[in-house]
Amino acid sequence: MKVRNLCSFPVCAFVWDKRLGAGFPSVIEPNTEAEPKGPFVGEMGGGMCFLALPGEITVHEGDDEPGKFNVSLGNPLCLGSTGVDSENGITIHHKDEKLPP
Repeated sequence: MKVRNLCSFPVCAFVWDKRLGAGFPSVIEPNTEAEPKGPFVGEMGGGMCFLALPGEITVHEGDDEPGKFNVSLGNPLCLGSTGVDSENGITIHHKDEKLPP
């Protein structure tokens, strides 16, 4: 999932899966975008494969609005979905915030 950061501060984002755990957090600087990787799922064709989520999301400091979500210190964003065989999502938070394990 592509994450676009319109906040004035860096955010951290990671993709997670209930069964597989979480990927490594990606730091996304202000006014940039990145595609955080999820947990490692195996190898294919000599390369490493990670869980990926489709779509894109924009975070900013204002109120939630269509296509943009608020992220601030003490207010992380956690979006998830439940499917037939999986439960996964993405968490985005202020870089200076420490989330519980």
